Parts: sequence; structure tokens; C-alpha cells
Amino acid sequence: MEPSPTARQAAWPGVVALPDTTLPVGIRQPGRVLEMKRWRDAAGEQLLVVSRPAPKVEYRPGDRSAEGDILKEGDIRLYASTAWLYIRQYRRVGEAWQEVWRLQDVLDKCFLDRWIGTLPGSTSVTDLDKDGQTETTIVYMITCRSDYSASAMKLVMREGPVKYALRGFSLLNVDADQYRSKTEVPICCNDTVNQDADAGKYALSWFGLMPGHEGMYFNEKEFAAAPASFLKFARQEWRYWRVREQFNQL
Repeated sequence: MEPSPTARQAAWPGVVALPDTTLPVGIRQPGRVLEMKRWRDAAGEQLLVVSRPAPKVEYRPGDRSAEGDILKEGDIRLYASTAWLYIRQYRRVGEAWQEVWRLQDVLDKCFLDRWIGTLPGSTSVTDLDKDGQTETTIVYMITCRSDYSASAMKLVMREGPVKYALRGFSLLNVDADQYRSKTEVPICCNDTVNQDADAGKYALSWFGLMPGHEGMYFNEKEFAAAPASFLKFARQEWRYWRVREQFNQL
């Protein structure tokens, strides 16, 4: 998929997509590389690496389940696996690469159709506040489902070690094409759920989606201290990518 029109317009010049076969010397990151980009800003040469190990099978017949019983042949829980997503940005210091920030997330013990990963074309590098230090924006989804339902969706923007994020759900069970250029479908906010920290955490898991939350994120609180251009960009990216889910079974 292509980057959004907003991201193309704001793109930092000189970002190079690298082959996803070999990590630079000195960098060790778990799993297979899904995406790798390199560029230079006021802080020096930057490198972004996105990787994902193969899912880990959680149970075998005879194992004790999380509920405490012994699993037998035919139990659906034997199909459960856990998958991790690793995203890290590095900065070159002399001849070495120094980690600037890291993000990792997990799809835990899913025995249904499952997916965790970034959306192709959604990673962007910008300088929205024109200070010479770039922002890196990542969009990814986590899915565990047995029907055609929404995925957990997260947009994370980093300016160096500083993190801003939107967390919510993709928009499915609609004709996605009709929403790609429309603005009346709301994207924010589900604060009534997120007022309770436990409820907010629950609602981001695959089994916690409640009707009416599709396509929306919970709040914009992390952007409160950010330049206004950051939230404007994040809102536009959320609206664009929430209807562009690309699901491949892990």
C-alpha cells in the first residue's frame, strides 16, 4: 500500500528503504526484519528496524493450561500461539549504532485467526514542527478473531525518546471505500470507557471490543503537550489507515 497523501506531502527528504535481509553490523533485533529505513536529521544518521519472530506455540497435549486443567487432543487451546512485534530506532554514534527508543507489543495466546504487524506503507518520517529533529510515526494492528471484526489499532509517534500515541480499533463491517474520503465518521473519543484504566486496557484486547468503537481511538491525552501539528497529522493518519487493514494469518 502507498503512504497516505498527508504523509507523502510532509515526508522528510532522503529516507531510504533498505533491503530486509541483513541488519547492519552491531545491531541485534529478534525475529525476521519486516521493514528497515535509514535517513539523516539534525541529530545524525537514523535507522528504524521493524521485526517479528515466528509465533511461539504455547501448549502441547498433556500441558497444564492457564486455567489449571490438563490439555487433551482436540482442545482448541492447543492452537494457541504468542507473537511479538519489535520496533526500534537507532542513531549512529561514531562507528556504532546507539538505540534511541524501542517499542514492543504482543499478541498473547491466541487460538483463533491472528495477526500482529505494521501496515505496509504506513511508517512515516516527518519534521512537522520544523526543528530539524524528525518524528517517526508507526501504525500497526493486533488481531485475534474468528469472524470479520475490527482489530486493535495503534498509532505511535516518536520524536527522539518522546512518545505520543493513539489507541483504538480499525473500522470494519462497513463498505470501507465509501469512508476513505469522508470526514463524518468519528475517530475520537471513547473516553467514557478509558476513564477506568482497567476497562480501557480490557477494551483494547481482541475480546473487549464493544459495539460503536469501530474506527475510533480512546483519547488524545498523550498529545496534550505536543505541538499542534503532531495531533493534526496523527488524526489524518488514523482516519486514512483505519480502513486499510491487511490481514495475513500468522
